[in-house]
Amino acid sequence: MRRSAMWKGMNLLRVLSVLFFMSAANSFGALTISNIKVTDLTDKRVIISWTTDIQADGRVHYGTDQNNLSLVRSDIRSGGSYYNHYVEITGLNPDTTYYYCVESNSVRSPRYSFHTPQETTVGLSYSIGGHVFDRNGEPAEGGIVYLTLKNWSDVVPVTSLIGWELSGGGTWQQRSDTSQWNTDLQPIVRGDIRDSGATVLNTRIQNYDVANGDQIDLFVRGPTPEDGTYSDVITATGSPQTVGDISLPVFYSSIIVSPSSDGVILRWSVASHVDNLGWYIYRKGEGESDFEQITDKMILDDPLRDDYAWIDRSHLRPGRYFYVIESVDIAGNRVKTDPIPVIVLARKLRTELLQNYPNPCNPETWIPF
Repeated sequence: MRRSAMWKGMNLLRVLSVLFFMSAANSFGALTISNIKVTDLTDKRVIISWTTDIQADGRVHYGTDQNNLSLVRSDIRSGGSYYNHYVEITGLNPDTTYYYCVESNSVRSPRYSFHTPQETTVGLSYSIGGHVFDRNGEPAEGGIVYLTLKNWSDVVPVTSLIGWELSGGGTWQQRSDTSQWNTDLQPIVRGDIRDSGATVLNTRIQNYDVANGDQIDLFVRGPTPEDGTYSDVITATGSPQTVGDISLPVFYSSIIVSPSSDGVILRWSVASHVDNLGWYIYRKGEGESDFEQITDKMILDDPLRDDYAWIDRSHLRPGRYFYVIESVDIAGNRVKTDPIPVIVLARKLRTELLQNYPNPCNPETWIPF
């Protein structure tokens, strides 16, 4: 009985040890922080967003002393673990430099900074919004919409966290329609943008009324890595403006391009293809400037298939080539993959001795090869 009890105790200890290490790995294991952005910057407010490669918590440490980031703000969703992180900081002082770092699952980013513009009263407004759906056609709650007015190259973007909104009392709440987003392009803040958007200095407010015909860069980051991203350029039509429904594009689980005796074979697998019509293939050789569409007809999407293949039977010279796969959805939106390189080698010639003709009894014979 003692031996049995001892073994049970040891087994329990092993189980607890395994659970402890599993918990420690999930909480403090390798995590990558990327896409840190300073957006929605005004004289008293800023949004700081970033992504992690695993679901994690999120907070920002900040202050006016780069050696003392004693102030902390958490994700506006008050806890939880996400891929996209969205922190609002209010109560800032105008014309002041702040230093900050972001933290997820106890992993901290390097230190960055932003400078609030001088206090300025701007009575302009340009409201814009719409709806975004994920790769399965469901509301893309937790995705982030980024908008940048293209009139100047140094405009600080504005954003919206899909499915969330500020109430009249200044608190964040979930929308009843979790596919909906909305933001205001005003005020327009320009500045010295560095570190891919993580640092914004020398800021100033641009007194400009967004006009019909102005071009706006729109970028959507889906709520999970599998949802991918979407980008477009839209035209201002007047406030309030509603952007057409956005469906996040086809997500590829794998793409393989390889040479063969028949040509170059492209194989791709999709994890989702809601509302997708099909694909076109483009190719260019190394040193060529433009891609050429090499599929005469669209490769049609089949909702019952996830794996596709197409062979480029062109007689290509030896060299390095690049291929692009373009998906087209029912709304006519086109999304291209990044160029995929492949090296085509010279084909091996096969020498074969065939039957002599007409027959060995003749004084002359012809041997084809």
